[in-house]
Amino acid sequence: AKPWAADGKNFSERIWGQDRTQLLYQLENRFSQGIIRGESPQKIIKDIQKALNSSEYATRRLVMTESAFFASASRKETYNKLEVKQYKILTVLDTKTSTVCRDMDGKVFDVKDYQPGLNANPFHANCRTTTAPYFNDEFTQQQKRSARDKDGKTYYVPANMTYKEWYNKYVKDNQKVSVKYNTILKQQKQSINNVESLHNQQMKQLEEMAQQQKEQLVQLQNVINQQKQQLKQLQNTTNTHNVDILEEQQADGILKKMKKDVNRNIKKIKRQQKGITTISYDDLPENIKNPFEEGLKYANADTKAILQKQLKHTQFALPYEKNSYSKTFDYIKLKPDVPPSTIAHEMFHQIDTENEIVKIQLLKLLQEDYERILFLSQGDIKSYLLKHFKNAIIYNANNKMNVKEKYRGISDIFSGLTRNAIYLGYGHDNEYWDENELNIAHEAWAQYGRITYTNDKEVIEMLEYLFPNFYRYAIMKIKNLLKE
Repeated sequence: AKPWAADGKNFSERIWGQDRTQLLYQLENRFSQGIIRGESPQKIIKDIQKALNSSEYATRRLVMTESAFFASASRKETYNKLEVKQYKILTVLDTKTSTVCRDMDGKVFDVKDYQPGLNANPFHANCRTTTAPYFNDEFTQQQKRSARDKDGKTYYVPANMTYKEWYNKYVKDNQKVSVKYNTILKQQKQSINNVESLHNQQMKQLEEMAQQQKEQLVQLQNVINQQKQQLKQLQNTTNTHNVDILEEQQADGILKKMKKDVNRNIKKIKRQQKGITTISYDDLPENIKNPFEEGLKYANADTKAILQKQLKHTQFALPYEKNSYSKTFDYIKLKPDVPPSTIAHEMFHQIDTENEIVKIQLLKLLQEDYERILFLSQGDIKSYLLKHFKNAIIYNANNKMNVKEKYRGISDIFSGLTRNAIYLGYGHDNEYWDENELNIAHEAWAQYGRITYTNDKEVIEMLEYLFPNFYRYAIMKIKNLLKE
């Protein structure tokens, strides 16, 4: 009888149960023809699928399982011809193997009792189990069998290791670790989600506050514009021109202050969104704060006043490898050993940003001052400096002309104006100067803050002599800021 015949004792009945009747015709004819012709399983699957109007998966499962039956039956005949007495069940060592095949793995049977579906593969649809000759001798002791890890990669274990032994050694313990690891990951993920949710709520509140301040600023601007219009109308009918100007200046001052507050709050939100932690001036370490406070005692009066005013709004962060002011996030980065004059320098960068000090006009003043020095020195500025400011000059180990450390601000201004053609020991590289033509003016302003903070008479006299236009402009700007 053929293996799918309806005699009640065949393999297909055990595998396919009640479905086997409707398959008889196709299996009787098409499947047999395909086997005889040596056709590929894919072609047999396609033809039977079309005839039965079934899914590709169901048809594939049927054809491949029946093919496995034939292969298994053929293997029995091979065992008999080779006079093999016993065979062993070999399942695939991975986590996809069925329960029935797991239990059968490693069992040994006599070839005379060989029966597919009972003690030989296939044991079920899509069965991947096979058999192998069994020889209980010394020549098979060192043999290996393949196994697959969770990623499908092959490795090898002793040939006499059964599925259950393999599972207990390589899978079970790993699964326990995996479950514990997944639990930890889940808890960590939940903690991160909670923190992120709280962070988002806080950011939303801060953004709403910033939006409210923006709206208030717009409303204030509208009120000021209305007041200006009314003042102009009044000016046309009265002789109160001076009063008009005073009132308008007061309104502009209020608007500037509001703009500063809004910008500070916006940048504060940006810092928080970026996760930047800052501290106020009062919270600075004593080794930084105390020397700066001591320096303020001797600073130029206007510089001292503007710095003290600015300190109320300045945020700091440390430690950093480089001292600098972040324009985007409005805070000053400090090295642990930052000199007090450098704090003043960076704060003047902040004052510049908040009040838009540096404009093309300031750059032109610096260039005029430089052209004046070129004229006075007849093109040899270094010789001119050596002649008129001998006490400021030193020579380095390479016998190159530099200035003493307290004159570093003046050296930086020359560095920018000449693109380091005149370099006196302190300055920025040309990449920085070429980045923006106004960087020269930005640094000159910040160096004015440094110089007037240290308030060394000789350095100030040198600055005023070399750059008189710039010097007068900086003094005027600070006095105007103090009036606001």
